[in-house]
Amino acid sequence: MIQAFFGGAASLRARQTSMDTIANDIANVNTAGYVQKEASFSDLLHDSMVRPDNTAYAEELQGSGAAVDAIAKDMSPSALIQTGSQLDFAAKGNGFFAVRDAQGTISYTRAGTFTEKIVGDGTVLADEQGRTVLDAQGNAIAVRDGSPQTEPGVFTFTYPQNLTAQGDTLFTPNASSGAAQLSGEGVAQGVYEASNVDLANQMSRMIVTQRGFQMNARVVSTADQIEAYTNDLH
Repeated sequence: MIQAFFGGAASLRARQTSMDTIANDIANVNTAGYVQKEASFSDLLHDSMVRPDNTAYAEELQGSGAAVDAIAKDMSPSALIQTGSQLDFAAKGNGFFAVRDAQGTISYTRAGTFTEKIVGDGTVLADEQGRTVLDAQGNAIAVRDGSPQTEPGVFTFTYPQNLTAQGDTLFTPNASSGAAQLSGEGVAQGVYEASNVDLANQMSRMIVTQRGFQMNARVVSTADQIEAYTNDLH
């Protein structure tokens, strides 16, 4: 019965992580440039079933429950929303925009709902949090009379799904994603890329996850009842 407790509890934690991921996706269904995520699971198989008198199951393992194996990012492009604003852009293909914060840290995003901010005697293109948008050469983009003087740079990665998520639709590269490379696909102006969250699919996943959570909670409850009955026999 202790094994049932462990298995049920481990699976409950995994289902809760999956539910948190789904809830975050649903909450960002209207967030520009947001990429949806999905938790994948693996069995907790770790103990060999080999017995001294029987080696027929040398490759068999036993374990308790399941765990979240990874949370994958869906980097597929989404629909473009027309705004007509000269400050809004969408990266074509699988590209990202580069933005630089006040500390000089460069991050990458697909959110192209930009604005302008005052720097010195002029104005430059910036994201909604005030980070400076960079062109293909890594320079700030001057804005005159509400129109950017150059286009934002578009960058790609060898394995974009491995980028490190920083929140606010921002990503940073790492050894698994590869370094940023300048893309030749360009941008579309006057539009921005919407969230790629499929709301119908997320609602379906939420129902399945809830059912899985309920079943594992029942496993823990049943194991507790059997343990109580066993103790009463002594």
